[in-house]
This record gives sequence, structure tokens and C-alpha cells, in this order.
Amino acid sequence: MPGFRLRPRLRRPSAEPVPGRPGERGFVLIAAIWLLILAGSIAAILMLRSLAASTAAADRSEEVERRLALESATETLLADRLFNSQRSQWWQAPTEGAMTIGDREVRLRMTSESGRLDVNNADTELIDTALRGLGIGKGDRDRIVQRLVALRTLKKGIKSPADLDALIAGTVAPADVCLADALTYVSGLAEPRPDQMSPALARALGGRGGARGDGAAAPVEGGAALRIEAAEPGGAPLVSIVRLVGFADRPLEISAWAIPTACGNSGGRD
Repeated sequence: MPGFRLRPRLRRPSAEPVPGRPGERGFVLIAAIWLLILAGSIAAILMLRSLAASTAAADRSEEVERRLALESATETLLADRLFNSQRSQWWQAPTEGAMTIGDREVRLRMTSESGRLDVNNADTELIDTALRGLGIGKGDRDRIVQRLVALRTLKKGIKSPADLDALIAGTVAPADVCLADALTYVSGLAEPRPDQMSPALARALGGRGGARGDGAAAPVEGGAALRIEAAEPGGAPLVSIVRLVGFADRPLEISAWAIPTACGNSGGRD
């Protein structure tokens, strides 16, 4: 018809999404997977760290409890001996026994330092004889004696477990001999007491002074230093050297407390 014009029909936008560039969807999916893996890894690491921290805390707590039990047993032994005197099961030495601290069983062994060879007071010839009898080779014996002679020349001595360890450092001893257990630095005696010697030291000295070396318990002289070893079954011992003085204001003297032992629980004792 004249004057009639057709108007173009407008198309509505499609509801379907416009497809992206090729490979874009695959990239997004891979990135999402990697993010999930990363998040899972971080969570696993945090869980492992938390578990490790908890385990370490439990181990520290167990070690503190063990240490307190050993110290408590040692102090109980000393108190019993101090207050009960001859009535105490710990009056003579060597003596062994056990006591329960809380829910822990602690094994105790008490010996006298008087039965050991004092490296500060014994003659170097006697020390050499003892070392030879314990199976120490000539080179090691000479080195120990030379160290002692040098210290005595300087008017110095062995004053601690660390000093004693330094004296015998590098020495090769038979598997059944604990050299640190045969020596002391606090007895003040030129020769070990025969009735307090260990079987190993008594044999090494050839029964010197009538030493029995049978391990039989005997009374300890007043003021003698005592070596006390406290240990749980299968655990490392806590070793202390204590002298009961008996003064009201100072009942005991501690020469060493919690000595790290170089011979295990009972190395070299027979």
C-alpha cells in the first residue's frame, strides 16, 4: 500500500551463554583442582605439625615425671637413712632395693665412694696397678697417669664428674668393665676400703688389704660419700653422690646430682 513501510523486527537476546575462547573452561577446571589440592596439602601439614607438637609435649611431660620420680626416690632413700640410722634398710652398702613413687617403680642401688679408687689421693703406682687389673692397655694407663701427674704438679685435682670423664677420655676398656664406676674423686682415701670394694676392683688389686670383693653389705663409716643410682626398669639412671653430714642446718652435702652415666644401667658391675 502506498506509504506503508515495514519496520525491522528486533531480536531478543538469547538466554544461552556466549561460549568463551577455546580451552578457557578447561583452564578454570584445572586451576580449581590445583587450589583444592593446595588447600588439602596445607590442612595436612597443619595437622601433622599439630600432631608432632602434641607428641613432643607428651614426651617432655613424661620425661619431667620420670625425672621427678627418680629424684623423689633418691631423696626418700637419704631421708630414711638420715632419720632411721641403723634401722634403715639403706644403712649398709652396697644395698639394692625398690620403691614406688606414684605409679612408678624405681630401682635403687647405693654404694660407698670409699670402696672406689680416689684419683686425687691414691699413689699413681696403685692407680696403674688397678687400671692394669681392670684390663686397660699400657698406652691408656700411661696417658691417665701422665694427666694426673700434670694436675698434681700444678696443685690441681679432679673436682667433678666432668673432670673425671676428661681424665679417662679415650680409654678403651673391656666390655664388662665400667671404669667410671671404679674411680672416685671424693673419698679422700689413699686406698679403697677393702669391705666396700666391688668384685671387679678387688680382683684388679689382687685382694689388696684383705678385700673380699663378694659384694656383701657392710656398715659405711660416718661422713662417707654415697653413690646412689635410681632408675626405672629399662630406663637410664639418675646418679648422685651425696655425703650425709648430720648437722641440723646442713644435713647433707651434694658432690654431684644427676650425673650422666657412661656405662648404662649397670655396665661393668659384677
